[in-house]
Amino acid sequence: MKIEIYKDAQSLKRILCYSSSPQAIAVTEEMVDYLFQESNKIILLSAIGHNLSEIINSLTIADTTKGYNQKIIILVRTPEHIPMVMSDLAQIVTLIEHFPKEADICWGVATAKETDNIVLLIAIASNEES
Repeated sequence: MKIEIYKDAQSLKRILCYSSSPQAIAVTEEMVDYLFQESNKIILLSAIGHNLSEIINSLTIADTTKGYNQKIIILVRTPEHIPMVMSDLAQIVTLIEHFPKEADICWGVATAKETDNIVLLIAIASNEES
């Protein structure tokens, strides 16, 4: 798992919104701007694995983002030849349930044309301070 801190929206927009991967459920610029509306710092966690359950089981995103759980964006990128299935969506819902009920959570799904079997999960969360 990789953790980074961001203080400007443009860097995150380049990572999330302008990737070459088509997004079936898009993460938009407006979503990123919303994270920064009442926050001065954003935490980005990224993890890769061979399937979504491997990544989710190895992460404790809700614990890692404590204090950064006011607004959250989750983006999952899968290989084009291994599309997401209903069990993957159920795992995303389970992951979301670990966050506080008051949190605003958006999520997106993208596919990549790479030939490898790598799944990428990115979680971005804002802190509670203004």
